Amino acid sequence: MWTGTLAVALIFVSSIEARASSSAATSSRSGVRVVIIGAGAAGLSAAQRLNELGFRHVTILEAQNRTGGRVFSQDRENNAFVELGAEQVHGSGQPFYDFAHGKGLLVPMPTGLDDFRTDTGKQLETSEKWSFDNAVTTFSQITRSMSDKSTLTSDMLRHVSVETNRGSQFRRRHHLSELNSTLPEAVSLAYDYSIRLEIIETSCPAPMKLLSHRYYTDFKQHGDNFLVHPNTSYTSLLREMTMTFPPSWIELNRAVSRISLTTPGQSSSPIMVEAADGTMWPADHVIVTVSLGVLKSCPSLFDPPLPMKKREAISKSGFGNVAKLFLTFPLPVWKDLFPNGSRLLGLLWTNNSRGIPYNPPKVNQTMFWYRDAVHFAPVPTAPNTLLLWVTGVGADLVDGLSDEQVLDDSWALLKNFTANSTVPRPVKLTRETWSANPFARGTYSYFSLESSKANFTPADLAEPEWNYETTSNGGILGHRLLFAGEATEPDFFSTVHGAVLSGQREANRIELCANECKERYWKPAVGWLNDIKL
Repeated sequence: MWTGTLAVALIFVSSIEARASSSAATSSRSGVRVVIIGAGAAGLSAAQRLNELGFRHVTILEAQNRTGGRVFSQDRENNAFVELGAEQVHGSGQPFYDFAHGKGLLVPMPTGLDDFRTDTGKQLETSEKWSFDNAVTTFSQITRSMSDKSTLTSDMLRHVSVETNRGSQFRRRHHLSELNSTLPEAVSLAYDYSIRLEIIETSCPAPMKLLSHRYYTDFKQHGDNFLVHPNTSYTSLLREMTMTFPPSWIELNRAVSRISLTTPGQSSSPIMVEAADGTMWPADHVIVTVSLGVLKSCPSLFDPPLPMKKREAISKSGFGNVAKLFLTFPLPVWKDLFPNGSRLLGLLWTNNSRGIPYNPPKVNQTMFWYRDAVHFAPVPTAPNTLLLWVTGVGADLVDGLSDEQVLDDSWALLKNFTANSTVPRPVKLTRETWSANPFARGTYSYFSLESSKANFTPADLAEPEWNYETTSNGGILGHRLLFAGEATEPDFFSTVHGAVLSGQREANRIELCANECKERYWKPAVGWLNDIKL
């Protein structure tokens, strides 16, 4: 009886101690000031995780007038919408898939008949179609094989571009040993189209010079790609998944101009974050989630400057651009043009080959952006609307043109490729000019050849900076400046779920610091206004 009473007492005391310990941990975390730069997928997921971990002094500074970053669903009348940014869910076994799948909101990628036409409106003959399909299959097989590191030497992995290797293999398979060998037109058309299609995935504008094999060897994906159900927008799904924290944490239209490391003893805050209007926020930790494109374009954002290694990693990492042009017509046009139910119109350019290996020209003012257009396709979430994808240098060129010019060019393009002069002119263009947006500077990252040569990976972009004091044995307890975003995710770069995972990663890193440091390095959260310049 006594033994049992003692056991109950010990359990009771242990329970009190556990609650006290938990309360102390929560208390110490609630006083930690975290500022997140950017309210895209990475920033939102970081805030969600911090909230779960008990952090209460969190501010998200978003430069634009909306959340979501490069996830951007634009609403239209009658519950219609278009996805100006991300639209696919890449593979299973990752948080975004699990959340969307659990709600029954994923659908397979569309399959069906594809219609290919040349720039004169000509369809491929039966024999040409066989050669075309065979060449597309060969291209895909070679590309898929590049994810197997065992087929690549260390020199190829670091110093040879994807396209240099693939182009050589493709020519050998088609018994074209010399670069000046004449290609069957259908084969040339297939290769050119496949490259443009690949750039939708990679965003790399010049795979011959810029794309590393590590894009394929390092990226991890389990299963197929999916689309979000057409009744649900990508933006709403991202918000539902991540925005479980207080909405008051988010401040829109807050472009950050400077992130400064303060001098010990001269400020009650290890870091100060300054907005373009002069408003300042003190912080113990800052999570930078802006795109790699923004990091490339804003080297003066950090004071003091980032270490040379981090600056080189940013400079050498790849960040590209893809354009999505949504063309709304005054009446339905797709079924009239393609009564057989084609799911897309692939654009094939004749007498304008860029060779095998593929080697596009440098950007110049005489180029036509639509040479890099890939295909037209109907938009299931918006009536009377076609989506035209544009990749490579053409994506940057079209971002710089007026809406009227793009409407006229797209109209001419559709009439030429369908050989139908009665197609009505589109009445509305909806797009986001990602490369011209100062808060994006492009669409998503890719593993560049320059990074491979310098042995940089996304992990180098993720490396935190501005360490807190070390322990007596030289260990680092934590960091003031942290980095998240799809470009920092070693296994899932260029994806939304990669961004989500990166935000969670950095929140967990802050928790680890809080557990180790307790309140040793932080001043109380009261008295913030002493540091704020209005």
